[in-house]
Amino acid sequence: MEKFVKGKVRIYQKNIKKKLKEGTNKTYETIQQQITIKGSHKFKDGDNVVILKREDYNKLYKNSKTSESAIKELNDVQERYGNLQKTYEDLVNEINRLRNKHDHLKERLRTSLEEINQHQKVINDLSNRGFLDYVLGRQPKSVKMLGPVKNEHKKPNIPNTKREW
Repeated sequence: MEKFVKGKVRIYQKNIKKKLKEGTNKTYETIQQQITIKGSHKFKDGDNVVILKREDYNKLYKNSKTSESAIKELNDVQERYGNLQKTYEDLVNEINRLRNKHDHLKERLRTSLEEINQHQKVINDLSNRGFLDYVLGRQPKSVKMLGPVKNEHKKPNIPNTKREW
């Protein structure tokens, strides 16, 4: 708050009689207000000053204190709002990241289920082969669609046992 200087107001009234051109006398009442300032002050010629009653000054001072606290509270609210905005943006980013991860996992699950279904079809086709298919080594189309199958059951290497007599 700005510094202030105390003073007292003095009011002087004066009655002035004046003779008009018409020859009549008119009485004017003038009021002069004088403010005496006590103590040292740093006013200069031409300075603009404000003069208030003490009661008005006290009201203004209380309001300024309230305004200062309101400004502090507003600054606190703005800071909290900024923090909440940052937290909101972080949460939105996290949600987007988790949504992308979820979509990726969903796609992996879909492809895995497709592979499982395809393998299940191959298992069913292989289990439904007949004896002749086993002997001749024929495989169902579903197995051929999977690609080359490693044959883990190799034919034993039997030496030629033909004897000539």
